[in-house]
Amino acid sequence: MAVGLRFRTYSIELGTSCDWFVPDGDMPDSENTRGTAIFRDIVTTPYGNTFIYDKGQRGEWKLNFKDISTASKNRIEFVESGWLGFRQITMVYFGTNVTGTTQSVGTYEASQIWGTGYVELSGRPVETDYNMWSVEMQINEFGPDQTF
Repeated sequence: MAVGLRFRTYSIELGTSCDWFVPDGDMPDSENTRGTAIFRDIVTTPYGNTFIYDKGQRGEWKLNFKDISTASKNRIEFVESGWLGFRQITMVYFGTNVTGTTQSVGTYEASQIWGTGYVELSGRPVETDYNMWSVEMQINEFGPDQTF
């Protein structure tokens, strides 16, 4: 079963977008970290009582792209900071129904939309061979109370 990965990034202030469907040959390695970061205060009284105050949660996803093309490396860098200083947000779509950029994002099921957030690279891309690159990225979902 084929799985697709699509990034649709927007500049809120410029009103423009960039849509990138990751080619099959440049998909990230299967070993990745994906889950939810929980933000909470845990208070223990002097008498041993513990109280948990949940503040929120946020999805995080770390992807390793190995030996990808220069075009894909350039797209990853653009998704991270293409409109530097112009309030950029990125929507991430992932799943078996994510088949390409010609498909309207409105046709995706809720389970195909991973989340909305921002992308950070863990260091600079590394050229492993001529025109072949390795990049590690982390996608950080905006919190549940975020407004744009």
